[in-house]
Amino acid sequence: MRRLNVAAGAAVMVLLAACGAGGSVGERSVTVAAVPTTSAPSTSASFAVQLQLSSSTPSVATSPGTPVPTSATVTLEAPRDGAPVRRCEVFRGRAVLPPTRTIVLGMRNLDNHDPTRYFEMIDDWEYPKDVQDWKGFQWFGSGDSSVGQRFRVEVLVVDLDEVKRANAGGATTGWHGAENPRSAEVVAHVTLKRVAGAGPQECS
Repeated sequence: MRRLNVAAGAAVMVLLAACGAGGSVGERSVTVAAVPTTSAPSTSASFAVQLQLSSSTPSVATSPGTPVPTSATVTLEAPRDGAPVRRCEVFRGRAVLPPTRTIVLGMRNLDNHDPTRYFEMIDDWEYPKDVQDWKGFQWFGSGDSSVGQRFRVEVLVVDLDEVKRANAGGATTGWHGAENPRSAEVVAHVTLKRVAGAGPQECS
């Protein structure tokens, strides 16, 4: 705060033109208050003038950008645990994914003693930010050969780069293995029982 000595009863109004950010010009008003002081040796009263600056240029609030997720939040909405499945079934859920992760459906047969796991990417798996409402497919045997058997399906969150490599390598043979992908995190799972039938039209 600056202090000025002026004659008794004086009041001052100063308008300051100040350039704001980006070259805009704002008007500032200076409120002046006359306060008696005894520091001056003059015979007439001396006053200290207190200057308080306030800007008439409104402040601009900056809106924060949409935060980038750092961890995955995934739900499986259908089918429910224990539901019957045909040769092919549709899986649906919701997700919020970081840009480096995506969703894969892993399936294995619990009754035929085959430890192999079979993996299917969901629709639009390449674009994690676009799978808030995700959909994917899984197949359960050939024809009706596995009717009556139980299957475990896991919803996996996997590193996007690992899925890209697996997709390229399994273009003709399909993606399968004895274990889940190295970067996989199991976020949901269901046990389903095979019934006769080909499945919904979406599978074709």
